Amino acid sequence: MTYDNTQAMMAYDARKKSIALAYVLWFFLGGLGAHNFYLGRNGVAITQLVLMILGVLTAVLLVGLFLMAGVGIWVLIDAFIIPGTVERSNMALAAQFKSNASVTPPARFTAHDLSAEMDALATLRNSGAITEAEYEEKRQALLARLQ
Repeated sequence: MTYDNTQAMMAYDARKKSIALAYVLWFFLGGLGAHNFYLGRNGVAITQLVLMILGVLTAVLLVGLFLMAGVGIWVLIDAFIIPGTVERSNMALAAQFKSNASVTPPARFTAHDLSAEMDALATLRNSGAITEAEYEEKRQALLARLQ
């Protein structure tokens, strides 16, 4: 794995979507479209938000109850499509990083570069952004580049 590919993988790991977080947002703020905002489905999210607000404002006329019920059914259906949406989002993100990643290593890889990369990996591990196994795998890849 090249230096640029390692950077791309670290950036991907930092930006990929989480199914668990999407479900937490769905459970607590689903009627407001929060899970769809998180997943990048802004048009759907704005529509859900507007319909819910209109439903609340017109609930005294009983029309709003139908709007809120419609959004409720929509949100229940969303519960079943969240995993696929997260997967598609992460696949698109991976493809974006893959197309931007260079296949050629930098001209020189110095001990200073290694130190900076190791510090960055340690920071990611300590913050919980990557697991101990991911840290060790990336650390071994960096050390292999010096040989």
